[in-house]
Amino acid sequence: MAETQKSNKSIVSIIGAVAGFSIMFFAVKYFMQPDLEKQLAQGVKEINEKALMLVDDFTRLDSAGSRGKSEFIYYYTFVGVEKEEVNVDTVTKYIRPNIINNAKSSSDMEFFRKK
Repeated sequence: MAETQKSNKSIVSIIGAVAGFSIMFFAVKYFMQPDLEKQLAQGVKEINEKALMLVDDFTRLDSAGSRGKSEFIYYYTFVGVEKEEVNVDTVTKYIRPNIINNAKSSSDMEFFRKK
């Protein structure tokens, strides 16, 4: 009988420890998550401090912004190109897929992809 009581106490202790660990794990994970909106705002601030940066011979990064909790917006200018010379369909067809692919594969964007 003493062994049964000891065995029951051990089982209860193990179950209590597992339950306590599980509760703490999920509480920390839930309450200690970095705020995505704050991180977006920090990223916007960092980029805007460096703004008016030439990306390549034809592109200048003017500024960045965010919208809501999940959109990060870059504002670029084509340098040395008149507005009439730019075909929006061509930009959409050739440049946009590269930008999306970069966002999907860049290690710098990994945090945002997880959200």
